Amino acid sequence: MTILLIVVIVAACGYSWLNGFHDASNSIAASVKTHALTPRVALVLVSVCTAFGTIAGGLMGSRLITRAPEFPHGIDGLATLLCALIAAGLWSLWTWWRKVPTSSTQALLAGILGALTASVVTGHYNPEDLIPYALLGIVAPLVLTPIASVLLATIVFVPVSWLMRHRTDNEASATGRIVQSITTALLAFAHGMQDGQRNALTIVIALSIAGHASRNDFVLWVQVLVALLMAFGILCGGWRITHTLSSKLSRITPIVGATSHASSALLLYIGSFALHMPISSTQSVTSAIVGTSLINRRAYVQWPTVLRIARYWLATPVICTLASLILFLAVSPLLPKH
Repeated sequence: MTILLIVVIVAACGYSWLNGFHDASNSIAASVKTHALTPRVALVLVSVCTAFGTIAGGLMGSRLITRAPEFPHGIDGLATLLCALIAAGLWSLWTWWRKVPTSSTQALLAGILGALTASVVTGHYNPEDLIPYALLGIVAPLVLTPIASVLLATIVFVPVSWLMRHRTDNEASATGRIVQSITTALLAFAHGMQDGQRNALTIVIALSIAGHASRNDFVLWVQVLVALLMAFGILCGGWRITHTLSSKLSRITPIVGATSHASSALLLYIGSFALHMPISSTQSVTSAIVGTSLINRRAYVQWPTVLRIARYWLATPVICTLASLILFLAVSPLLPKH
């Protein structure tokens, strides 16, 4: 079991790096597009803030897979977690290659659902809260995050645009770039608190399955490791998705970028501390850009791109659930009989 535990931890580390690499565009796309930050400065700023957000979230006790069901103990549980990580990682790589901003959060949680479902089918697991986990951890955030993000972005944008009504375009853009630099850092910090905590908790769950920790423990070396891996992933930069968010979604102005980042960060903080709900930074940022562009007369929305992204969002939980389920069914004959 020790070897399998090491494999799972390595897979979780790889997924943490991939999370940073895949989701780097969430924070840097708008700020680079509007020239609020240079690409190099944006990458460094976002990577540092994400790392600090990951560690700070652990220190403040933010737990964002609290609704996850208990895993089987021993080899069965480690196999379940490994299948979920592989399915989520492969989907993230595929969507990165297709230049589509999809949710790493939804991919991982759906992968867990699929593997646990397969373990039920094969008799390795007897769940008590799998359905509430699916509804509250996957379906509800998938439906509510885009709606809440659009509404919140609209609420933030209206007073900001009113304050800028007497300023020239150049003055408004200059102010927007300054604010956008700040909101980019806040968004990256919130991304670390959300995604970083999930990635760290994945490793802690693996340790608890093997009997080396409790899933409610704060393990400092895990937090630091995940923070560094996500920061390194961001520094590698997922520029393919950045191009989609910055150029193919809408016309992003400094005011649109600043308000969409501010509203997205606010939603992620609300999800962390008030709702204790896994909120996708990708869905939050993308929806906020669309929301602010809808009411900004200087912007526009490219609906073919929006619809393409929405199709991938709906496909993410379905495909990751099925992929993880199939993976577990494939390896289940190798697991100990009960």
